[in-house]
Amino acid sequence: MATFLLSCSGIIYHQKPDSFIREQRTSNEISTINFSGFYHHIRDSNYHLGTDYKNGLPTRYIDTPYADKPILFFSNGLVAYSYRLYFDSIGFVNNQIKFGTQEKSYINDWGVYQIEKDTIRAEIYLVFGMGLNFHGRFQRLICNFQGILKNRDTILNWHLVPPFPQNPTYAIDGTLFDNLKKPKDLFFKRAPISELISPENAWINKLRYKK
Repeated sequence: MATFLLSCSGIIYHQKPDSFIREQRTSNEISTINFSGFYHHIRDSNYHLGTDYKNGLPTRYIDTPYADKPILFFSNGLVAYSYRLYFDSIGFVNNQIKFGTQEKSYINDWGVYQIEKDTIRAEIYLVFGMGLNFHGRFQRLICNFQGILKNRDTILNWHLVPPFPQNPTYAIDGTLFDNLKKPKDLFFKRAPISELISPENAWINKLRYKK
């Protein structure tokens, strides 16, 4: 599909999702997904990330971060994906409260999802950009994801699937794109999501089809 919106903020949107309006959740979907937290994938390898720097050197290390690229599902059919690593709960909580629904913060990429039997599929507007050194040129492209719901706490083989974004305005980072294609098992982590963020306030709601 062709580009349908160029915002004043310099973000280019591609491809309007045909299935954006999905407000009615079936009882099966509601019982299968856990909305009282987020899903993410913590690697088996040791992170050992330096933090609290002093004189250019870390004063402590984080071996197991609080959240690695958390995905938040909501009962109204929206999904938020944060392509970030959170060292602790404080950073995650503050980001969600202050910036989680804002379009220009790039904290969360928003989209929609649906469940068919044991398969969960999502269409998410992911931000791809060339960085602030290139005048903040960003593009939001619809990326399709799919996984298998093993149970309420586990989503297996979550990864980027075809159709892939077509004709991006700017070049897509191949390393990032390849990483999104690699299947990962996501595991649930409890967090006070309903207290932190309201999906009704998410920027993506402005793109809803008019009924």
